[in-house]
Amino acid sequence: MGPRTKRKTTKRRVRHSSEKHSFWSYFIILLIALCVGVFTYFLLNYLYGKSDNNIQTINKIEKYLDRQKQEIKKDSIVKSEQKPQEKIKNKEPNLEQKTTIKDLNLTDNESLAIKNMIKSMEDNDTNLYVNSIKSKEHNVTKHTNKIHIEIVEKNITKKRNKKDTDKNQKFALDNKKASINKPKLVIIIDDIAYKHQVDAVKAINLKLTPSIFPPTKHHPDTPKLAKRFKFYMIHLPMQAHGFKKEEINTLHINDSYDKILKRLRDIKRDFPELKYINNHTGSKFTSNFDAMDRLMKAIKNENLIFIDSKTIANTKVAAAAKKHSMPYISRDVFLDHEDNKAAITKQLKYAVAIAKKHSRAIAIGHPYKNTMEVLRNSFEILKDVEVVYLKDIL
Repeated sequence: MGPRTKRKTTKRRVRHSSEKHSFWSYFIILLIALCVGVFTYFLLNYLYGKSDNNIQTINKIEKYLDRQKQEIKKDSIVKSEQKPQEKIKNKEPNLEQKTTIKDLNLTDNESLAIKNMIKSMEDNDTNLYVNSIKSKEHNVTKHTNKIHIEIVEKNITKKRNKKDTDKNQKFALDNKKASINKPKLVIIIDDIAYKHQVDAVKAINLKLTPSIFPPTKHHPDTPKLAKRFKFYMIHLPMQAHGFKKEEINTLHINDSYDKILKRLRDIKRDFPELKYINNHTGSKFTSNFDAMDRLMKAIKNENLIFIDSKTIANTKVAAAAKKHSMPYISRDVFLDHEDNKAAITKQLKYAVAIAKKHSRAIAIGHPYKNTMEVLRNSFEILKDVEVVYLKDIL
């Protein structure tokens, strides 16, 4: 073999050896890369898997704590809704119904992690939380007892108020029935013109009907005095037989209809609420049919009602009232024709007897001292009748 042939063979061997070494180099590199990749894959999978497990564990811990809080709230709500007797008996919380770590279906590692985490909280947050729960339970129990006491007191108060209301209603109803069935007595007090007379009438605890003079220069304040009464009437001065001390603006039998009408309108201007009038003296006027005819016509025109004081037996008021289709109303008894207590008491008893017989009666008195005193002490005399205002029987 020549040198050239040896040289070619040597080159071929070197090239083959070089190619063989290159193949194994690539193979080894690829194998190393594959191992690194597999190792990296398992490493990352291990790391991320552990992180996921930690997240799941944390989530489970949070769920566990949330359940504990919800169950505590439910216990408080249930306790507040129980009857007061059940609340007093069940002061201790029902710990048997609490959710435990076992109920969460955790693995051993997760359970251990939760226990370690909870253990680290016991010295601080857990103690505070438990104390808060106990405080709330104590407040709930205390509030429950308070509610129970308040409910009992309210029920007792309601029953007591209902009982009192029923009694009051029954008493008022009985009084109303008694008042309806009782005879009615009207007591008119004539000649009211001054403050001391008003005071005397109002001091008596009876529904007395004051009859007030129209204003004159001698008693100009009668319109103001009338405002102190719930109800009043006007005491109209009219001409009398042989009476020399007439009031100013006394009506006379020869007065025209226009003059009488003007007089009534002037009085109504001073007493806007006026409805009823009775005569002061007037024996001559009321016994004259023509005079009473003109007066009754004016009375009707002004929508008033006339009460006959009957200062004379021969009165023409009834005839004049009939002519004008007006009601005729007159007094039944004079209380103080004789100004002494015995006579006044006798007349008051007579008025009561008439009221019992006819279901109603009208008595007339005056603001005399004796009359006021008899009326002030008349409870026994008047117990079988009801003293009412004049308007209450018409």
